[in-house]
Amino acid sequence: MHNCTPSLLDHIYINDSLHYLYPGLFPLDISDHLPSFLLIEFSRNKQHAPLWRRCYKNLNVNSFLFDLDDKLRRSLSNISLDADSKFTLFLDTFIDVINTHSPLLKLSRRKTKLASKPWITKGILKSIKTKNRLFRRKIKHYNNAEYLQTYKKYNNILTHIKKKSKIMYYKQNLIDSKGNISKTWKIVNEIINKTKVKTNIPPLATSTNASNPLDQCFSTFFASRTTLCNKKILGNTKQNFIITIMMFSSVLALLIY
Repeated sequence: MHNCTPSLLDHIYINDSLHYLYPGLFPLDISDHLPSFLLIEFSRNKQHAPLWRRCYKNLNVNSFLFDLDDKLRRSLSNISLDADSKFTLFLDTFIDVINTHSPLLKLSRRKTKLASKPWITKGILKSIKTKNRLFRRKIKHYNNAEYLQTYKKYNNILTHIKKKSKIMYYKQNLIDSKGNISKTWKIVNEIINKTKVKTNIPPLATSTNASNPLDQCFSTFFASRTTLCNKKILGNTKQNFIITIMMFSSVLALLIY
């Protein structure tokens, strides 16, 4: 889409004549041109693992606690069981009762996608629908400059709101996890989209003897790592690599903004 004039520059070529083909265009504003697609009808066996969430909408806490207490009294009445067996029995009983009062529900593809972006609120979803409606109107009346400006203004405001909502979501999560290093790093890795990578660490080669004890080998090895890190980070300059103390608010600003 350019200057209110529709155009199609992308083509899809395929030599498959054995399956039903369904080409078309998406009326979406994710690129300068309308995204083109081609559906090929064929069977596939690969299935993605569904996402499940527990529904607490109709949970009656008093009824849940009463049933749990009743079943635990009956199941744990055998005093001959050891601690491990009693804990396993308690866990099985708890899961059985919670599944009765708050069953697991399979999320749809749409809800699964939304679950990956918890900062997208119901109000933002409603605004996205409005933006898509304005975009389709802009395409239908591509010579109308007023419709174009209305869509652009609304889209810019919505983009700003989505970014602000994401910042506020992660900011609050980082504040809530203050003091919990494990949870904080989990949030940081989520923000920078870092995934776990398995690396094989080579063994430390040491040559110990009476004149070169093991503690001296470790001291020499880690002292040499500091020099190596300085060279990789600072190059051939004479500066020293020093980690300065930063306040929590400064780290938060670097991650979010």
